[in-house]
Amino acid sequence: MSNALVCLNLRDFMPSHVRESFSLAARKWGAEYVEITEPLGDMHHFWQKALIPLSRYAVGFDRILQLDCDMLIRSDCPSLFALVPNSRFGAVSQVQHKIPSRHVDAHKQEWAALMGLVPYPRQRLQANLGLIVYSPTVHRPLLEEWQETGLRCNYYWVKGMPPEQFALSCLLYSMRIPMRWLPWKFNAIRAQRQPSGIIRTPIAHFCGSRGRLREIVDQYEWIVP
Repeated sequence: MSNALVCLNLRDFMPSHVRESFSLAARKWGAEYVEITEPLGDMHHFWQKALIPLSRYAVGFDRILQLDCDMLIRSDCPSLFALVPNSRFGAVSQVQHKIPSRHVDAHKQEWAALMGLVPYPRQRLQANLGLIVYSPTVHRPLLEEWQETGLRCNYYWVKGMPPEQFALSCLLYSMRIPMRWLPWKFNAIRAQRQPSGIIRTPIAHFCGSRGRLREIVDQYEWIVP
C-alpha cells in the first residue's frame, strides 16, 4: 500500500522547520512527501485544498495525509496511517478544550443553504481541515461531491469562515461517512499559545498569518531528544 503526505504550499508560505518535520514524518511512516507549489485553480486557496484529493498529485496513492503548511510534527509522533483504518476518514474536531465555534454555528443554516448542503447538527462534528486522512479510492464519492459543492456555490468565501472546511464537515455528516475522530492533540490548533520550547502535542497547528508564521514557528522545537 502506497501512502503520501501532501501539502499545498503556495507563494512559499511554509517555514523551513515545517518542511523538515513533514519530510521526516513521511520517511518514518514509509510515505512519499508531496509538496504542491503551483495553484490548482483560479479560486481562494481554501477551496484549492478541495481539489488536491482528485488531482494528479494524489493519483496512484492508496491513502493521503493532507496537511496545512503551518503545522509541526513532533519527531516521536506515531504514524497517522496506522491510527486511521483504510475504510475510515480521519480528522480532528475544530472544537477543542470545550471551546465552541460560535461564529460558524451562528451562520450554519445560512451557509448550508447557499452551498446546497445539509448542516451537521453538533458543533463537534465540524472537522478542522488542517489535517485529514483519506483514501482517494474509498472516499471518491465524498471527494467528488466536495469539489462539486465548490462549483455549485462559485467557490463562496467570506472572511472568518473556511468554506471548504464547512462544506466537507456537512458532507461527512450527510453522507454518513465512517469516521476516525482523532484526539485533539493530533491537530492542536492555536499552538502558539503553548509555552515556547519543545511542542507538547504530537502535531501542533499554529493557524498563523503569513507575516509572523516563521517567527512564531522558530520559537518551537519539534525534534524530541
